[in-house]
Amino acid sequence: MPQYGQVPLSLLAESPAEGEEPATPWEYKDALYQQIAFEVPASEALRLLPEALALTSTPYAKIAVVRYADSPIGAYTEALLLLGCRLMMAPHLYVVASIVSSERARTANSRNWRYSSSVGAVSLEWSNDAVIGTVGTPSGLTLCVLSPRPIETEPGMARYDALVVGGADDGRATLFQIGQDATVRRAWMARSSSIEYADGDAADPWLRLRPRNPITCSIAEQEMVRPAPLASPVPAVNGLSPSG
Repeated sequence: MPQYGQVPLSLLAESPAEGEEPATPWEYKDALYQQIAFEVPASEALRLLPEALALTSTPYAKIAVVRYADSPIGAYTEALLLLGCRLMMAPHLYVVASIVSSERARTANSRNWRYSSSVGAVSLEWSNDAVIGTVGTPSGLTLCVLSPRPIETEPGMARYDALVVGGADDGRATLFQIGQDATVRRAWMARSSSIEYADGDAADPWLRLRPRNPITCSIAEQEMVRPAPLASPVPAVNGLSPSG
């Protein structure tokens, strides 16, 4: 039987931020995308997952660090903490947390894509023979995703499931799906990648979803399009309507 998340949707029903950032869709002409997947404890994953989403049979999370060199608001970098899940049996990635390098990006994520971000120190650099993603969270945590000696592979090896977030639609709590449409120009695999952690609060979700076992890590140079989010029907869980 599927295991469903424990976070009531009503707690996620925030209204989008006000702002004048460009509307969707957004095109990114030159993005460098690092993502590492790893197994996580089911107990912590369920505590962070909304009640209408089912946990995958092997609980896993991803950290994605993305450098957008060209966007409608200029260059910025984003780090995403993503939790593997299923929405009506289809694979998705739930956005647990986001850190962005600019206030305009924070506003745009809330206004355009219905998820909250914090502004912090985020960087992604290709240094000598390694790709290094560095993230600073509001709790004082610094984490580093180190991908040494990446090996070039087929562009099709860089794959992205749709994102899912919780929000409000006409005052009701609901889920939104966000497509991740990418044209990958070049891709690399870095099988010996690792994540290093320093400081931070134990309650920080970036620490709560620490890896049990790294699965894989890919790096890609690509063009991306982020469309408007789509409100999703919220499935009943155990015969009951979701809260909200």
